[in-house]
Amino acid sequence: MELHKVLLSLTILCIAVSLSNGACFHDLPKHGIKDGCLDPYNKEKHPFGSKWNSDKCMTCTCDRTILSCCTRYTSEPHVQGCKAVLDKRTCKYKHYKVDNPSELCF
Repeated sequence: MELHKVLLSLTILCIAVSLSNGACFHDLPKHGIKDGCLDPYNKEKHPFGSKWNSDKCMTCTCDRTILSCCTRYTSEPHVQGCKAVLDKRTCKYKHYKVDNPSELCF
């Protein structure tokens, strides 16, 4: 019975790691902004304690000590014969055929 629990835990861990290939960065709030952070992409001001989705497919959070932004998508998946293109509207990859870039692979 214990072996089943261990195998289940390892399987869940492997799936979680494979789905979490995003990237994050952290920065200090900008000087001169006393009550929030600036979005690093569009320079919009956000109050301390806020969380938002940037127009660059990032989820950002702002507090008094740090600004953190992480991608809302996983790393680029590789599909043979297809090219992955990040759709900035949905923040998901779409796969197009290498020999016909206007046609989706699936």
